[in-house]
Amino acid sequence: MTGVFFQCGKNCIRRGRLSWFGHVERRIDDSAMKKCSDIVVEGQQRKGKPQKTWYQVVDSDFRSLKIEHDLAQNRTELKIGIKKLV
Repeated sequence: MTGVFFQCGKNCIRRGRLSWFGHVERRIDDSAMKKCSDIVVEGQQRKGKPQKTWYQVVDSDFRSLKIEHDLAQNRTELKIGIKKLV
């Protein structure tokens, strides 16, 4: 039973992440949200494997659903692509 719950929770989080990505991508380039998404943090990294960035996780979500990043510009088509997770 826990495996089913984990899949539902994982897909729910993925849906929200892809929906938010579409929202960010549709913003104008001068918005603060869009500018903050491209910030590069300077300084030393911790030891070990580097953490994935938010964009890397979103990219893997798009690849697992086999949909294109350009789909984020069209809200209705993105919703249809996200509904594949149901």
